[in-house]
Amino acid sequence: MLGEDDFMWKRVLEARYGVVARPNLTIGRGNNFSLWWKDLVGLGVERGVVGDWTHEVFIKKLGNGGSTRFWLDHWIGVAPLKEVFPRLYTISLQMDHTIQQMGEWVNDKWIWHIKWRRIFFTWEEVMSRNLWNLIGEVNITKQPDSWYYANGDMYTFGTVEGYCLFLASATWSIANKTKSSS
Repeated sequence: MLGEDDFMWKRVLEARYGVVARPNLTIGRGNNFSLWWKDLVGLGVERGVVGDWTHEVFIKKLGNGGSTRFWLDHWIGVAPLKEVFPRLYTISLQMDHTIQQMGEWVNDKWIWHIKWRRIFFTWEEVMSRNLWNLIGEVNITKQPDSWYYANGDMYTFGTVEGYCLFLASATWSIANKTKSSS
């Protein structure tokens, strides 16, 4: 799921469940969801504590930003831009946009197109300059975003591999808890 974008499986899931992106996954109401979907939604959730284990195993490498949300994902600096520039986030017209949706390629050069609900107050202009300085150093490419193992090896995997990794991680976690409680 981390590397695939426009595959049939994704279109089927989105037709059935809605947007297929980890921060948007929900079970909702009712009991008509498959065990597979409940497992997927549960990634990183353990006994009511949310902590996405995938961030301990994988590191995202920014490419074209097609699967990276500009404001909401941590892709630059110390935290998501929403947290670093909360005031700018509140006046953005692109709160949920991916990086790819926030600009375009012109003559092989990435050009940002950030849109605001209104003009800045004087004190917000400093924040805007800081944001532009921060994102101006980023190298956006035409390649899709990719994922790396924390040890440095690149690995783009699909649904089956990702689900197997999830099951292996869950099984290992249960086995270790059983051993430690014995």
